[in-house]
Amino acid sequence: MDWITDQIAIGNYRDAVSLPADIEALLCLKADCCDEGREDVEVLCIPLVDGPGNDLRDVREGVRFIADVVSAGGRILVHCHAGRSRSVAVVARYLVESRGMTRRAALALISAKREIYLSDGIDEVLGP
Repeated sequence: MDWITDQIAIGNYRDAVSLPADIEALLCLKADCCDEGREDVEVLCIPLVDGPGNDLRDVREGVRFIADVVSAGGRILVHCHAGRSRSVAVVARYLVESRGMTRRAALALISAKREIYLSDGIDEVLGP
C-alpha cells in the first residue's frame, strides 16, 4: 500500500485484508469484491474490468466516493487485484477532476509513489 496523497492510498487486495486503523473507507474495484459486509470501514465495491468495456457511470461513482471521503477529512484505500491499473486509473481520474491536474501530472504523481502498469483499454477510465 502506498500513500498517493495524505488521504488516498492505492493498494492490492491483500492490503484491504490487513487495513490500518486510520483508514475509514475502502473502494474495491475488483469484479469479485471481497470487502462487502465489512463493518469496520465504509465500503464501495465497483466491478471494473482490467481493460476496455467499463461503465463510465461506475467510474464516476468511484470518483465521487473518493471525493466524499476526502472532503469529510477521511482516509481511503483504493484497491483492485494488484493495485497497478484499475485503482491507478480511478485515482488519477479523481486527481484530474477534483484537483485540476492533467492526466500526465496525475499519473506522474502516482508513479512517483507506486509502480504502475496501465492495462490496454484502461484509458477510457482515465477520461479525456
